[in-house]
Amino acid sequence: MANYSCSEYTSFYQYRHVLHESFIASSVLLGLQIIPAVVFNLSILLVIWKTPSLHTPSYFFLFNLALSDLAVAIIGSPSVIFTFMIHVYGSDHLLVCVSVHSSCILSSLFSSVSFLTITAATVDRYLALKLHLTYVTHVTTSRAVALCVLIWLCSAVPPLLSIMSLKIYCLVVFPALVFLLALMFFCYCKILLVIRHHRNQIECQQNFQQENCTPSQNMTSFKKIAYNILVVFTLNTLLYSPIVIGLIVSTVYETTFVNQVRFFVLIFPFVFANSTVNPLLYCWRLNDIRIALKQRWRQL
Repeated sequence: MANYSCSEYTSFYQYRHVLHESFIASSVLLGLQIIPAVVFNLSILLVIWKTPSLHTPSYFFLFNLALSDLAVAIIGSPSVIFTFMIHVYGSDHLLVCVSVHSSCILSSLFSSVSFLTITAATVDRYLALKLHLTYVTHVTTSRAVALCVLIWLCSAVPPLLSIMSLKIYCLVVFPALVFLLALMFFCYCKILLVIRHHRNQIECQQNFQQENCTPSQNMTSFKKIAYNILVVFTLNTLLYSPIVIGLIVSTVYETTFVNQVRFFVLIFPFVFANSTVNPLLYCWRLNDIRIALKQRWRQL
């Protein structure tokens, strides 16, 4: 720990007066998201917890994703706001160092949980397709819960690596990210092929009797959940894409350091917006969640 340094994270501290407006604007936008995100995600967590029919592996992964989004709203966003305000009004370098490191660690932790949970949910849909009748015996709720706990434990690795060295962090995290993206791409290709095959089968049965052409209820539910996970993944990718675009632009084109920092400070609210948008997406796309929420609100 003798060589521990904050220089990798706080090199822009000297430009804090130039970035004063950017820090304040980003903090205000982040603050406006906190209460809606807490209310929406708590509603999703409570409705899944209190509704026995939603105690399935797929919905437990959804529960874990909502839990991560709630943590972002309660812990992640306030820590980033505190860091920005320290840059505006603070003068203690040690406090700046601790706040920047804390916000980076928390952001890395919660984003890792979200990404790993979406990956697990995608693989879950692939296993439902691959195992078919034996899926229920192999993929149980207890195993899904255990996997969610494991996801939180594994998600602690990237923050620890970032503390050790940003170079080590990049060498480990980026290949892992590519692997997970390739895994999800493979799963969705398989899923979409089966859905297309199933749709063709239904079209071929149009001339049969009614009992022969009724689509499988299980397949209908399977398609809905698979599509919804894909929508959540696409939305999260779009919200995180400005960071990747910013890194590419700052690498390819010559931009001043101040402008680079200003850009990344201002996109924080858009990246963290997924914690507010995700629960709204669940209510829009998942009929079971929507119905259960209506029932719970009527009981209040």
